[in-house]
Amino acid sequence: MSICPVNSQYLKFIFVIESADREKPRFIDCPGDITQTAEPLATHADVDWRPPRTLDNSNPYTSDNPPGVTINVSMQPGNPFQLGETRVNYTATDAAGNVAVCSFVVNVKGSCLFIIHNLMNMRDI
Repeated sequence: MSICPVNSQYLKFIFVIESADREKPRFIDCPGDITQTAEPLATHADVDWRPPRTLDNSNPYTSDNPPGVTINVSMQPGNPFQLGETRVNYTATDAAGNVAVCSFVVNVKGSCLFIIHNLMNMRDI
């Protein structure tokens, strides 16, 4: 930026504007805990859910994977889950290194037939 001459010399000002992204991304519609019963005699169940969407202040829209945001997930929808509880973690990291986490528990329960079948096949009763 230049200003009108003073004594035939221009005064010059240089402005440097720096900004830092300190805001972490946000998850929208993070699933709640899920409980599912396995099929009879099965040791696992395929569990499905709608993946959460993310929003970041450096991107003008919400999506499943906005530009500049890296999404990592510990288990994908539709994967087989063993009997018991498994924590599923979604981690979103934006270009500035800010991190957000969406976490929920998938609980797969055995069916009554599975339990009876295992009891009947146990040794040393």
